[in-house]
Amino acid sequence: MKILRRSQTEFLYEFLIFLRIYLAGIAFSRYAFYHKNSKQAVFMGSMIYIFAGWTIYAAMKHPYFSNPMIYLPFILMGIDKIYKKEKPYIFIWSVALAGLSNFYFFYMLGIFMVLYAAVRYFEQFEDRSLKNIGRWLGTFFVYSIIAVLIAAVILLPVILPVLGTDRFKAQNYVPLLYDKVYYEKYLGCLIGENMIQWGVAGFTAVSMTGVLIAALTEKKIKVIFCDAKRNPIAELVPHHGCHDSSAKIRSQIAWEQTVKDSIWRDIVSEKIRKQADFLLEIGCSEQARMLSGYTEQIELADTTNREGHAAKVYFNALFGMEFTRSADIAINAALNYGYSMILSAFNREISAKGYLTQLGIFHNNMFNHFNLSSDLMEPFRILVDRLVYQMQPVEFDTEEKHEMWRIMDQKVSIDGQSQFVMNAIKIYTKSVLDAINDGDASLIKFYGML
Repeated sequence: MKILRRSQTEFLYEFLIFLRIYLAGIAFSRYAFYHKNSKQAVFMGSMIYIFAGWTIYAAMKHPYFSNPMIYLPFILMGIDKIYKKEKPYIFIWSVALAGLSNFYFFYMLGIFMVLYAAVRYFEQFEDRSLKNIGRWLGTFFVYSIIAVLIAAVILLPVILPVLGTDRFKAQNYVPLLYDKVYYEKYLGCLIGENMIQWGVAGFTAVSMTGVLIAALTEKKIKVIFCDAKRNPIAELVPHHGCHDSSAKIRSQIAWEQTVKDSIWRDIVSEKIRKQADFLLEIGCSEQARMLSGYTEQIELADTTNREGHAAKVYFNALFGMEFTRSADIAINAALNYGYSMILSAFNREISAKGYLTQLGIFHNNMFNHFNLSSDLMEPFRILVDRLVYQMQPVEFDTEEKHEMWRIMDQKVSIDGQSQFVMNAIKIYTKSVLDAINDGDASLIKFYGML
């Protein structure tokens, strides 16, 4: 018989802790997918489930306390399957495993199982007669008894000795409510204080999220935060995009104004040219000719604001003469959402190359943290306009937002090759930065439609 060394034992102990947490996540995701939740929702729900304060605290203090986190989702899914008149195997075996694992949590899971079954019954069935309720109670009773009988081979030999222990026989007074101190400290525990026994879940997830965000930032992975309506409201931009960011920032501060003006003129010209091409495609030839004329009138830094004039003609041609970009309508919501996606991609590329997104070549709003990104993204706005014109949304909800991500999946032509939009942004961004540093606007590589 081989005896494990202390280091091996410790490793095995820690491995089993994380294995339990992993299995709990798998169980929860299986339950969530059964209810046809989206992949994003399943991922976030699973992270919250396994990194909740109670889960982490229990796993580290008493590892077997995390076992119920594995069984619970399967028990709940088994209940739903029985209500749908599917085979009860998942319910029977998950309840049996819970009984085989630990009698202490077995009865707790039983209480939660009854509550969940009651809630789901009243959600799904309109027939709430005593006869129908009794029929379902009988069904669950039979399946539960089968599960208990399976577990009885271990459950009974464990319970019987416990019933005879001094601890069990002790006359302990269990109050209906906890002491007032418990409730005074409860809210504090939710934001990071020590947990009161097992009474609160805690917010270990907050610290875990911080670690995760730091790791994502190190890998230069873009993190976008959304509001309650799933609209992007903020993003995470790393402070140090590359090893020589200090030198890059110094050169950025020293960019010559005449070079920036020339680069901006070319960017605006390209944007208006693409707008004209799109209008010509959809049959707005007169407006397309007007925009083509504007491209020939653009001066350094676009001092005559040909971009603004072109935008008015362009959007009126696309969405009607009554359309304004300030209106609170689905079309504008879709445009703003798409532009945010494009802006985010440029933020990532600029930061990865060691430059500051705040210092633009034309945009210089002191409250805009992404002036340079706003400059560079202008020709790519037309990709968003094309999709929104095709969609013509009357509302802008989850389905429409998912549709907007098609922009990143399409291909364009750039530098003589077919590239995905994300790669095109990378190539284009580098070319613009090189053009500014070298003072040569001809280095800019614009994309073309395929």
